[in-house]
Parts: sequence; structure tokens; C-alpha cells
Amino acid sequence: MSWRIEIKEAVQRKGMTQRQFCKRTGIHLNEYNTIINKDRSLSIKVALALEMYNIRTAYYWLNRQLKEQLKTAKTSDDRF
Repeated sequence: MSWRIEIKEAVQRKGMTQRQFCKRTGIHLNEYNTIINKDRSLSIKVALALEMYNIRTAYYWLNRQLKEQLKTAKTSDDRF
């Protein structure tokens, strides 16, 4: 499962809409949506906000993102 979908579903399991999560954490709804829709990388601020609501650790989310970026880089470059 994509880490982006995992974030979306985890927020829902906490009983919050995306709008509620953003309002409670001070994250702009546009930023959150562009992350979920693959138009933006996960920011440390959003990772920490997820951790604040016990939706895994910031390290977990940032590590998932990094692994995905490395995999993409390796598959798009014939040298790896």
C-alpha cells in the first residue's frame, strides 16, 4: 500500500476528516491534499502532525517516503 493512501486511511480511522485534521494541526488543507495526491513530498511538519495524533512516528512516514524516492530514482536511471 502506498504511504500516501496509508496516511489518508489512518486519519479517517482516527475519526477525522481531512479538513478536521488540518484545522487541528495547523496544516493547510491544500498542502495535505497535494501530498495525498502525489503532487508534493511529505513535509516534516505534516509528519510531526501525524505523530502528534499517534498516527505512527514522523520517522516512519519520512522513511517510507525516502524508500519510495530511492526506488523511483533507481528504476529511472539505468546505472543502478
